[in-house]
Amino acid sequence: DLRMLGYAADAITGVSLIALTEASERATTIRNVHGLFDGVLTGYHAQKRYERRDGGLLWANVFASRIPAMAEDGPMLAVIVEDITSRLEAEQSLAATRAELARVSRFTAMGELAASIAHEVNQPLAAIVTNSHAALCWLEREEPDYQEVVAALQRVHRDAAHAGNVITRIRGFLKKEGLKRERVDVPGMIDALLQMLRRTLDEAGVVVELRLAPALPELLGDQVQLQQVLLNLLVNA
Repeated sequence: DLRMLGYAADAITGVSLIALTEASERATTIRNVHGLFDGVLTGYHAQKRYERRDGGLLWANVFASRIPAMAEDGPMLAVIVEDITSRLEAEQSLAATRAELARVSRFTAMGELAASIAHEVNQPLAAIVTNSHAALCWLEREEPDYQEVVAALQRVHRDAAHAGNVITRIRGFLKKEGLKRERVDVPGMIDALLQMLRRTLDEAGVVVELRLAPALPELLGDQVQLQQVLLNLLVNA
């Protein structure tokens, strides 16, 4: 304990491990210790933090058990403290690396979809140019046809919204975020993915036959990662 917490022998004498426990976890530790002394618990295991002498925190696995009274002093406690700080830091680093690799994987897959994305965005943009030009032509007539202008502008609005939705899907696919657990619209998720892949599938001469069971149960998950799995399956196939 001295080496792990950075204390000299004379500085830690008389100091309980409860006092060295990180402040937010002391109440739980006190309940556990009292439970041992009162005979409610025979032992307990916890993962907790201790405050080091230098101000840092020590992550530890703590195993505590009650030793029955062998003398007038009453029962005693046997406590084993295992320093797991380095292990947890390594696990956190590994998790961050895996998350970054998953993100890079998404970028790689998106490179293969560049043609599909360009086609899907260019299509509504071309329609916007055509319809806006038509609206100007209708306005420049000696007797402007305002009904045609309104219809053309409505088509412009529709196509602009479609292009915006494409960009939103792509940004969501590439977004760097942690694992989410939220409601997923499975048919909508698959439809969005197939739309992104449409150009690639057409050029490869592939026809996707989609069969979805009616009344699919509600799904909780990470939509981006689920799309990534389906994307890899489709591209690899």
